[in-house]
Amino acid sequence: DPKFADALTNLGTVLQTLGKHEEAVVMLKRAAALAPQMAAIHFNLGNTLADLKQNAAAVAAYDAAIAIQPNYPMAHSNRGIALRDLDDLAGATTAFITALDQDPAYVEARYNLDNCYRDLGRLTDAEREIREVIRLRPTHANAHNSLGNILSDQGRVAEAIMAFGEAMRLDPTSIAAGSNWLSAQQYVP
Repeated sequence: DPKFADALTNLGTVLQTLGKHEEAVVMLKRAAALAPQMAAIHFNLGNTLADLKQNAAAVAAYDAAIAIQPNYPMAHSNRGIALRDLDDLAGATTAFITALDQDPAYVEARYNLDNCYRDLGRLTDAEREIREVIRLRPTHANAHNSLGNILSDQGRVAEAIMAFGEAMRLDPTSIAAGSNWLSAQQYVP
């Protein structure tokens, strides 16, 4: 049945998982045309387009999902990621805040909001958000590394070194945390 939207959606998702993004887009667009009121199809299409770095098209797909299902924190968050990749930090920040309004425990949205705040130079806001990420998920190595970067940006080198050290403890393979830890050492008296 070439008009079976659920099967097309599932096939698109499998193709995306296999890294066949262009083929996945074709299937998901066909599914969206057949079942335009299914938010999940538009969301999956947005994810696939984002994988292809077609961020403007991904934002449009996420917007379609959100128009159908406004309370969709993952769609808002992924929309924020695509907007950030388009250098729309204000739009990305708003998208992440909306996702968190809908699901305050959504760790990845909060982590991405932290990154937006840091990019905007809002270090106090960034620190507040990343500390909340760490409170919610203490084993989030990238969050500890991010905290170290924020503290380093604020000139709080001793605290930054501790944060980088915790990131390395949680993920001994983290080149970023190791590099940041080593770099911060030159600022210790």
